[in-house]
Amino acid sequence: MRFYQNCDEISKWNFDQIQKTQDLRFLVYGYEYGELKFSKGEKEKAKEVWDNILNEYSEKTGNNKTLLYFELIYDRNELEDRVYYGSILLTQLSRRSFSMDKDIKKEYIDTLRRYQFLLNEGKPFIDELKRLNNQMKVVKMKLEQKNKAVEDFEEKNFSKEGISTIDLKIKIQRICKIQLDLKNISVTEWLGWINEALNSKQAA
Repeated sequence: MRFYQNCDEISKWNFDQIQKTQDLRFLVYGYEYGELKFSKGEKEKAKEVWDNILNEYSEKTGNNKTLLYFELIYDRNELEDRVYYGSILLTQLSRRSFSMDKDIKKEYIDTLRRYQFLLNEGKPFIDELKRLNNQMKVVKMKLEQKNKAVEDFEEKNFSKEGISTIDLKIKIQRICKIQLDLKNISVTEWLGWINEALNSKQAA
């Protein structure tokens, strides 16, 4: 079993999945979802590799407040999208699933997957909708926590120093609108791209 070994190898997407779920299967080359079991030795090796990657990531970000702030805002935007679009899709499926065209229904389910709401079509549909609605409650709670984290970070790192975050927020929002394939960008490439974009005059 082959693991990503460092920030140069692991994609930003895989890195984020591990941080959010603590599922070390995302360290395995090519893994996205599905069944995969570690032996005892493989699990211990995965933990060791992940600790090394986290240490490397910490060294790369250091005390870069702007970069850390961007990561918070980026994560919050992602949660906002999951709540907004996921809520619409789940509501439509709840109301119209039995009268919905089969192909349209599948498209809704596939789109839900894009926002990390994985509906198991092999299980009772109503039960799966209930499970995903409960998952939505958890995501909303995470969004509230992320909003609080952003506020606390601003208060600690910007407000007390009299630094305005308006220009920085404008840059971040513009950057977040750029569509990037995070599955094909390493963590090192991601950090370099963000640093360059935040320091670019064109981003202002």
